[in-house]
Amino acid sequence: MAASLTIIDQIEKAVDGDYEDWQIGLTDDSASRKAELGNPLSWLQWQAETFQDAQKVLDHFIKKGMGNAGSIKKIGDTVYILLMDKPRVKAMTYVF
Repeated sequence: MAASLTIIDQIEKAVDGDYEDWQIGLTDDSASRKAELGNPLSWLQWQAETFQDAQKVLDHFIKKGMGNAGSIKKIGDTVYILLMDKPRVKAMTYVF
């Protein structure tokens, strides 16, 4: 288990300032939540000491522009982040 500042520091290093490319959430069942989100390959998680610590981490990164991957209920003391899939643009040919 880790304190909020430790988790914040580790997430900062993982995302390297690219907050908009990542989503963050809280869960009490990381295996189920990961499956609900399609088992993303870019999944990282940390066990906070308390729910309040986990909430501080979530709030910190949402304010920095990270997307909220959580459900409506903010529950659990496990903080997770995942890299969002960027839409792919298909090349198109226009004939006029």
